[in-house]
Amino acid sequence: MSLLSGCIKNGENVAVVLKDIGVLHIDGLTFQMKYYCDFLEKLSGKEKFKRALLKAPWLLNVVVSRSALLATLALSGCLVVFPQ
Repeated sequence: MSLLSGCIKNGENVAVVLKDIGVLHIDGLTFQMKYYCDFLEKLSGKEKFKRALLKAPWLLNVVVSRSALLATLALSGCLVVFPQ
């Protein structure tokens, strides 16, 4: 937590990886949570999740694939990984 606090205090962009859940991006005063697709599918069921995406396509803005995560983290100034 002290690492996270120090990064925020220094004004660095931070990516907090919550294993098996997603990534919290902190950029100044802007916070954005992106969830892994498989995590959301586990919560709601695969078919319900697909139906929800069809009804509310804006949900794609809060979903991140694990492979895209590496590119996203490269833009971050500080990376904090929390265990399961």
